[in-house]
Amino acid sequence: MAQLAIPAYLQSATTLESPEHWTHCVDRMERALRLARKIKHKDEVVFSHIEAVLDRYNGEDPLWLSAKLMELLQECQFRDPSKYAALSEKAATLAESSSDWRRARTLWGIKAVWHRMEKDYSKELDASMSAAETYVKEAQAALSRTPSSYIVASHFLQQAVEAFRSIRGTKEETVGAKARAEEVHRLLLQYQEETRNEMITSSHEMDISEWVEEARNHVRGKDFQEALFALALLGTPTNVSRLSQQVQQQAREFVASHLFPVVMMNEMGKVTARQPGSVLSSNPEEAEAATRFEMCRNAITIRICKLKHMLSQLDIKLI
Repeated sequence: MAQLAIPAYLQSATTLESPEHWTHCVDRMERALRLARKIKHKDEVVFSHIEAVLDRYNGEDPLWLSAKLMELLQECQFRDPSKYAALSEKAATLAESSSDWRRARTLWGIKAVWHRMEKDYSKELDASMSAAETYVKEAQAALSRTPSSYIVASHFLQQAVEAFRSIRGTKEETVGAKARAEEVHRLLLQYQEETRNEMITSSHEMDISEWVEEARNHVRGKDFQEALFALALLGTPTNVSRLSQQVQQQAREFVASHLFPVVMMNEMGKVTARQPGSVLSSNPEEAEAATRFEMCRNAITIRICKLKHMLSQLDIKLI
């Protein structure tokens, strides 16, 4: 039955083949290939079918058909990497010309893998550099459209820096990549300063009357030195379980604000902390890490509010 299924899947792929609705035919070619490899039966027939599709579109399909098929071939350590390295480059260049940066980035990465398979590490490095440069180009595109956005541009430059720094190779081979990473990082700092002009100021109110009364009662009848000492001992550690419950309640009540991870910036617009995922993530580890991040943020806010209002009872300015 598996042997019969392989040509049936290929026939279905042919029937459903479309460069615009590429997922249907790719799914069937992938299933045919995995079956053929698993039972060691006519995998050459499947490879020939995939090659014929790649030759037919010659890297000019508008979406992801060629990219996904080449990734399938790479997974199987398929022959003729030089041929498909050239095809990857052509497809990547066309994707860039239409400002499809994500697809271009993927195709440059595919080209890098083809060169790695043929052990041409110099060309692999060049392809990896081209992939990283797409982040820079995407950042520039964010500034050229109306309205422009330094926040979006900074996001892509940050990814560009990470991409350049992660390029494979020896210390000597990656000198250029590291230098480019530093150059882009300097540009990132400039963009991050500009992001402050795009920030929206928001505020929220907290009922701290209970804290104020507690502070007043704690220092009432004492001279200044005694009152200050008593105030210093008034603070108690934040209850961890209460903080956790608070974060979970906020996630339920304000769903939209928890759909995307928090990014914290300093007064220069530089990123100082990133929330590791979302509290609402289906991944338990990610959700737990995000919850602890939010708990720390809430604890800091509570402590600052308490301190400000307690000091206000003693006419002390918080500097």
